[in-house]
Amino acid sequence: MFGKINLTTKALSTLQLDTSNPRLLGYKKQGKLQTEKEIISLMMARYGIRELINSILSNGFYPDEILYAIPDKNQPNKRVIVEGNRRLTACKVLKKPNILKGTEFSNLISKIERHPNYNAAIETIKKLNLVELSSRSAARTYIASKHTKESIKRWSVYTQGAYYIDLLSEFDNINTLRASINNSVSTSRIRGVILFTRLTDQILELPTLSQEEKDILVNDIDNIKTEAIFRLIQRLDFKANIANINLNKEGKIVVRKIGQNAYNHLLAKLARDANFTKKLSTRQEDDKKIKEYLEELKLIINQFTYTDVGFNEDETEDDDLTFDLSENDADTDTVEDSNEKDADEENQHFIAPEPQIKPVQKRKQNPTLLKKTTPCTYQHAKIDELIFESKTLNINRHKHSAILLSRTLIQVVLSYIIKKSSQHQNYKIEAKHNYLDLDTLLIYFSNNIKNIFPDEPDKNAYKLIRSDLNSYKDSGKLISNLVTHSDAHTLTLQEVTHVQVKLQSLMDYFLTKIISGHQAQ
Repeated sequence: MFGKINLTTKALSTLQLDTSNPRLLGYKKQGKLQTEKEIISLMMARYGIRELINSILSNGFYPDEILYAIPDKNQPNKRVIVEGNRRLTACKVLKKPNILKGTEFSNLISKIERHPNYNAAIETIKKLNLVELSSRSAARTYIASKHTKESIKRWSVYTQGAYYIDLLSEFDNINTLRASINNSVSTSRIRGVILFTRLTDQILELPTLSQEEKDILVNDIDNIKTEAIFRLIQRLDFKANIANINLNKEGKIVVRKIGQNAYNHLLAKLARDANFTKKLSTRQEDDKKIKEYLEELKLIINQFTYTDVGFNEDETEDDDLTFDLSENDADTDTVEDSNEKDADEENQHFIAPEPQIKPVQKRKQNPTLLKKTTPCTYQHAKIDELIFESKTLNINRHKHSAILLSRTLIQVVLSYIIKKSSQHQNYKIEAKHNYLDLDTLLIYFSNNIKNIFPDEPDKNAYKLIRSDLNSYKDSGKLISNLVTHSDAHTLTLQEVTHVQVKLQSLMDYFLTKIISGHQAQ
C-alpha cells in the first residue's frame, strides 16, 4: 500500500510539524501561520491537544503510537511528520512548555512542569517510533482513509476538501486523484468536500465581504456554515431560477447564468445569511420559505446584466453532478453539537493527581459587549461603527466603557428605526422636548412595538422584546447613568453582564429588521 517503508525510532528533536498539514491549509491561505509557535497555539486551541498532554502525563507515550514521517529535503537529519501532528504537538509542548509563553495557554506552563509524573513522561517521548516513507504520496491512501472516512479524529469537511485540492496540483482530474488513493473514497464524496472548500475559499476572498467578517470566519474555519450554501445551490429551484454552480473535471468551480459581479454579491449574501443572520440553515424542507428566499436572491442578481454564459464556464464541466458530504458524516449542526460535547468530555477527563493540569472550563460569558457573530447593517455607518466597537470591547477590563457604549448603541439604533417609521410624527408629539432621549425612546418602543412592526410574523416576539426593553429601562438605564451612582458604589461585572445580555437580545431583533429591509411602519 505504502511502497517502501522503514520502521525506526527517532529523537523528538529531529521531528518537525508538517506545515502542509491539511488542518492548517485554510489558515495559511489567510497568512495566519508563520512560525512553529503559531502552529502549536492553533493546534492547542482547535484540536484537543490538552487531552493528549494529560494522557501522556498520566500514562506516558505508548510505544505503539506510531508516527508517519517523510524526509525533510532541506535538512537530511530531520523528519517531517505527515501523520500524527496532534501527538507530535503534545510532545513538543511537554518537552518545552515555555513555547506556550505569550499565548492564551501560558497558564499551563507551570502546571505541566509541576505535574508529579512530568520527568517520567518526558523520558517516554525522548525517542518516538516512526514509519519512514519515501515521499508524501506514499502515505496518501492511509491518510485519506483515516481522516476522511474513519471516525478517529476525522478532519473537518473544509480540511478534507483542502487536502484533495492540494492533491489536484499533482493529478489531472478528480478521477485520477481518486485512483491514487486506491478508489477508497467515493467520487461524489470527493467532489462534495472539494466544492465545500472551494466555496469557502471564494467566500474568504470576496471583495463584497468586510475584513472583519472574513476574520471572524477564518478564525473558526472548521465550523464555517458553508454546508447550508452547499445544499441550497444543489436544489433544482435554485439551479432553475438563480444559477448553476458546478465543478469541472479538474475540481474547479464553474458558474453558469450569472456574471462575476452578480456571483460575488450572491455568495456574500449567502455567506452572511448562513454565518451571521442565521437566515439560511441546512434545514431547507420548508419549500415556501425557500421560495421566498430565492425571490430575495433574484432581486440581487437582477441588479446586474444577465448573461447566459457564466463568467468561468468550462467545456470540461463534469457530467457527474452528484455531491456528497453525508458519507459517515453527521449534519453540520449535529457535528458542532458533538464537537462541543466532545470538548466538554475532554475537559472532564482532564484529571490527574495534584498538582495537575486542571480542565479549562468553557466560558459561558461572552467577554465582549456584543458577540463576534453580530452582523453589521451595511446601511448605516454610525451603527456599524458602534457594532464593531461593541464586538471588540472587553467588558471584563472596560466595564464603564461597555455601559456607556451599550447606551449609545441602543439610542442610535432606536432613533434610526423611529425616523424611518410612519410612527415618527406621533412619536415627536408624544416625546415633546425629550426627542430621541434614550428613556423616551425605550418607553415609546415598549408601548408601541406592535405599531412600529405590525407585520411581525412571530407574535411572541412582541412580548419578549417589550420585556427586554422594560428591563433595560428599569435597571439597565440606572446602571448606565453612572453619574447617579454613589461615591462608594463600584460598577460590578454582574451589572455589566445584565446590560450585555439585554443589549444582545435587542440588537439581534432590531438589526435583523434593518438588514432584512423590514421597514418599520
